[in-house]
Amino acid sequence: PVLLEDDALFQCQVGAADGVAPVRSRNAQLTVYVPPEDPYIVQGDVIEATEDRETTLECVSPGGKPAADIYWHDGDGHVIIKNVRTETKLLEDEKRFNTTSIVTFMPKKRHHNKTFTCSASNIADRS
Repeated sequence: PVLLEDDALFQCQVGAADGVAPVRSRNAQLTVYVPPEDPYIVQGDVIEATEDRETTLECVSPGGKPAADIYWHDGDGHVIIKNVRTETKLLEDEKRFNTTSIVTFMPKKRHHNKTFTCSASNIADRS
């Protein structure tokens, strides 16, 4: 299997022999993609909100390479695109990312008992 540790620059080399110089190929970059882990909402599975009071939800998608794209879905299945802010943070391995998406909205009566979800993906789990 290909591992994240295989993400590197490679070169083929043939050692020298008597009277023959060593031969090296051009460099080849191997890029290893890693799907993000399952996203989660920081505030938990159930939140209480008050109508017309600004509410914020935060979704974290850990460990993707490249950083994940996060999408918010309201309780009616629509993708939320307004008032969404996304941040990425490079992890200590300097290859993978944590992606955080924050959505801010004004709850209305129609949101009562609705399920908001976030989903995350990157090129690794789209191919």
